[in-house]
Amino acid sequence: MKKTNIWKIIWLVGVYVILLLILYLVVIYKVKWEDRDLNKYLYFYNCSGSLCTTDSKIASYYASVMCPDKVCPYIKEKSGDLVILSNGEKDYIFNYIEKKVINDKYKTYKFASSNNYYIVSDDSNMYGIIDSEGTPIVDVSYESITDFFDGFIAFAANNKYGIYNKEKNISIDPIYDDILLINDKYFAYAKDNEYYIVSYENKESDNPYSYIYVYNGAILTIKNGEVNILDYDLNSKLSSPLACYFPYTREQERATLKIKAHDNILEFSIKNEENKYDNYVFYTKSYQLFSN
Repeated sequence: MKKTNIWKIIWLVGVYVILLLILYLVVIYKVKWEDRDLNKYLYFYNCSGSLCTTDSKIASYYASVMCPDKVCPYIKEKSGDLVILSNGEKDYIFNYIEKKVINDKYKTYKFASSNNYYIVSDDSNMYGIIDSEGTPIVDVSYESITDFFDGFIAFAANNKYGIYNKEKNISIDPIYDDILLINDKYFAYAKDNEYYIVSYENKESDNPYSYIYVYNGAILTIKNGEVNILDYDLNSKLSSPLACYFPYTREQERATLKIKAHDNILEFSIKNEENKYDNYVFYTKSYQLFSN
């Protein structure tokens, strides 16, 4: 009698598993073949918190089953509820909370420093600016645009960088190796392998830095083997600069620091004297630095 009951249980469990498998295959079939609308079915990979994504293209079994054309979209940038995704050929802005595409009219997208503005390019590889509604703010007519903040456009021509602001009648010719917008008073530029912070009124400085990175109220600088963080009034927000022991090269400065910037958080790593990396997290809203 007991053996009969055991076999009944095994039989019921087996039937249950088979039914679940059939249901799974039906769902996969519908996702893969019947509806590829990105507004309804968009899957990510390697989940973390509420956002699941990947740093590169994936062709694993999961990706092959869940993602159209066997390629999962991967994240390029994240800001709040929005991410810029790419399928390798084209970008689009996606709201991962509401699970819908916000804009896919252009070839590439990049978040600008000004909130709710995006740097975009078209099939001709020319660049412009749109707002969150998709309305063109700057015509797609620039060879390259690296940033947009409060009406200031950092643009490139012939691999040199300049600034233009129509409303404030500011025009800086593209003569620099790099341009970083800070605010309506200061900007930074690179020339002859060194960086400088200057005002729009006085574009000269004799205070060079090895490297400068600007993000959302914070200016990360490297000078004389030390990392410091300034606010937009150029005041240091650290009790003392952080010593760094890596060989600096401008060509790979961001990779050397392993900089990641998102949601008012600036993450970076510094090689210490033991040839190991110390990891830091800086909150730009509160100007607090933590190590981990």
